[in-house]
Parts: sequence; structure tokens; C-alpha cells
Amino acid sequence: MRVYFTIEWRPAITGYSDSGIYFQDAQTGPFADPFRTVGYGMFLSVLHAVTPHLLLVTFAQHVIGLATGVLLFVIVRRAGGPVWLGLVPAAFLILNGDQLFLEHAALTETLFTFLVTLAIYGAVRGSGGAVLWAALAGVSAGLSVTVREAGLVLVPIFVLWLVFANRRPTRRTLIQGAVALAATLIVLGGYAGWRSADTGLSGLTTNDAWNLYGRVAPFADCTKFVAPTGTEQLCESSPPETRANDNAYIFNPTSPAQQMFGPPYYVSAVPDAMGKLRSWSLAAIRGQPLDYLSAVGDDLVRLIDTNHPSKGDLSADDFIAFLLGGPDMRSGRNDFVAYWQGRLYPHDHLQRGNMGVLKGYEKTTRVDGVL
Repeated sequence: MRVYFTIEWRPAITGYSDSGIYFQDAQTGPFADPFRTVGYGMFLSVLHAVTPHLLLVTFAQHVIGLATGVLLFVIVRRAGGPVWLGLVPAAFLILNGDQLFLEHAALTETLFTFLVTLAIYGAVRGSGGAVLWAALAGVSAGLSVTVREAGLVLVPIFVLWLVFANRRPTRRTLIQGAVALAATLIVLGGYAGWRSADTGLSGLTTNDAWNLYGRVAPFADCTKFVAPTGTEQLCESSPPETRANDNAYIFNPTSPAQQMFGPPYYVSAVPDAMGKLRSWSLAAIRGQPLDYLSAVGDDLVRLIDTNHPSKGDLSADDFIAFLLGGPDMRSGRNDFVAYWQGRLYPHDHLQRGNMGVLKGYEKTTRVDGVL
């Protein structure tokens, strides 16, 4: 199926707007985007140095996807599971249609999944082996954070796994956990230091409060909490059921936050913009905890029902349509992506074949929500 996909649609799927950001990162410098960590842009730059053709990225990601499936099998076997049990996660990943589409897209998911899986492998090996395996877990976890900042929540899990591998901490397991944590901090410290030297900005990202804002803005009701001083402009009186989803609140120029702080892909000129955005979002969660849990619950249902209504993100069907069709989900055109793709890969020729078979395969093998 991976070969067939490449024959029908090449060099890659680039309808989703995030691809343009990653191309821009690779073209203009590693830290052009203040909204995301930029490890994937660095990945593109490395492959671009080999050959300036996007097809190499697609090929590499398909190989990485297959390698991730093999790693899942090996992890289960190393943990003592039988062969048949190891084949289950491997088959789910390798044969899954969503995975196939994500591997073929210029997006972070394939690389991120591989790095997290490699960290799990290192943690499993490290729990009863050499300290170098713990270092592998830490380095892989750190690299995953540079690709997607959400990987930060996994770092303490890997450390605790290594520390409590024998149920009770021992001198050896404490060393394993410390090595993994140190390896992660070295990776992230190096990334943050490089970013600071290159841009003068601190931390892994600058505009890290936007995603939290997008999560709460669709339901936030300022009559149920006190908006922090200086954030009242973020409040809306419209009923929540009439509001858009999180992406609209983050990326639409008409969103209250964009009106107040400017777009998320620029560093705001408003002093402490992210502090204000974060404090307002947290105040909304504290004032409306049940609404927040309901919003999170809608997205959890997506793990079973991929088209369940949610303000959190696109449904699975809409996500595939966006990947192939661009923002209007029909034309296949995304001008922002096309501009940066043309600058980074000027010699590529596009092939757009019949996707009926592949779309049918994706629907048939869909076993989870949008990643």
C-alpha cells in the first residue's frame, strides 16, 4: 500500500497548513516559528541536504513507520509477551490507514511516534540492562519534545518507569532514572540554548499558551469566572453552541485573542501576552471545571468514534479531507503551503492520482481517532 500510495500521490500530502510552517522552518532557519518546537523542520533540513526533493521525506517516513511497528513488536517480546501479542500493536500501526496517510504527509506525527516508541524501547531495555539503554530512553524522549512539545508529559513517565522497574527503587534503578532524566535535560537544554543564541528568546517556544486558549475559548463564559485584569477583551457573550472550534480561535484573525495579541505565528508586541492568555484560560478552567471536562471527554470519545462532535479539532473524515483537499477540503490547493514548498523544493513535480482505493482502505482500517 505504501508503494501504491507513492505511485498515485507524490511527492507527499501537503494540504494541511502545518506543512507550510515546517517548510518555512527548513527554508528560513530552525527557529522561525515561535508557536511550535521546530525539530521536524530540522529533520526536513537534514534530508534536504541529502537531496532537495520532498519524495525523500516521504520515503524516509514510510521506512520510519515500518520501523516503529517492528519496535512495538520487539518491545512486547522484551517485556515477556508472546509472539502473537507483539504482532497486535505492530499490525495496528503498520496496517492502519490513518498511519499510512500520516506517513505520506509532511507532518510531525510519524517522526514523533517513532521517537516515543524508541524511548519506550530504551526504557524497557534499561529496566534490566545497561545504563546506556536508559540514556537512549532519555535522548529519544527529549528529541520527541523538540518535534512536538506535548512529549513533555511523557518524560516523567519514562523516568518513573525506570526508577520503579523492580517495584521498589534501588541504587541501580535510581541511577537509571537519573541518567534518563539527565539525557533528556541535555537534549532540551541544548535546544533551548541554541534557540536563545539564535533568536534571543528563552524556553522551548514563545507562544505556548495558544493551544490552551483554543481548548477553553469555545466554552468560556466570563459570567462564571473573573477574567484577570487586562484580559476582559477575550470574553464573549455568544452562546457556546454557536462558536467555532479550537483551530478557529487560534488561527482565525477574527478571534478575540488575535485581535488582542496578534497572530500566533509572530511574537506579540503586547507585554506578557502569553502570561495574560494563559491566566485567562486557567481562570476559565477553574470557573468552569465541568465544561472543561466535558470538552476533554468529547475528544476522548474520538478514540472510539472518530467523527464524534467536538470543538477540539477536526473529525477523522474532515482531517483526511483537509490533508488531500486543503483548507476548503475540495480543491487540493493550499496557497500558503504551496509557496513554501515551492521555495524549498523548486524542482519537484506533482502527481495527483485516484485516491478512491486509498481513502476506502483508510476508512476500513481506521482504529483510532485523529492523532
